[in-house]
Amino acid sequence: MDDVKIGGNSLDICGTEGCLGAADSGTSLIAGPSATVAKINAALGATSKANFLIDECKSMLEQYSSEMIDNIAKGMDASGVCQDIGMCADGSSDCSSCLLMVELAQSALKSNVSQATLENIVVGLCDVLPNSGVVEYVVDCDNVSTMPDLTFTIGGKEFTLTPNDYVLQSEVAGKVECISSFFGFESPGNMWILGGKINCS
Repeated sequence: MDDVKIGGNSLDICGTEGCLGAADSGTSLIAGPSATVAKINAALGATSKANFLIDECKSMLEQYSSEMIDNIAKGMDASGVCQDIGMCADGSSDCSSCLLMVELAQSALKSNVSQATLENIVVGLCDVLPNSGVVEYVVDCDNVSTMPDLTFTIGGKEFTLTPNDYVLQSEVAGKVECISSFFGFESPGNMWILGGKINCS
């Protein structure tokens, strides 16, 4: 791989020696070195899913913390608490985070903490959500049509991707979420795994 351009502007990520690249027709993702992928996603206006999940968690607690705390205090199990607020009703990806939060709060309750302390624990749980090490990036679905084209130069040939090619849509808990197909990973050298529409171009 020779270069990547965003809106026609070179990112100069491969230098004079180029980047190693492997085509993978079995994935819709494009994976590369984490720092470079973070730079690409920032240029696209994508936000780290880790931060996004924390924001979503805090938003959920602003709406449902009283209900969650009441149900926890009544002895409802974690699955029931999360289903009651709609987090585990359809196998949504937020279900495991909700279950973890409730289980931690239940453990605190067994220590005979006060209601105020339990509320503080529940509100603070968003900041300790587990990190899988793989960072996913999301974009505002309303902005997809105005995002720039990306051009990969591979062996001297250019492959251009439109936003519809590199933004994936999925439904999470009844909401459509737009996800950048660029994922960061750590590998020896400047290695890229090229999936998605690059293999169809």
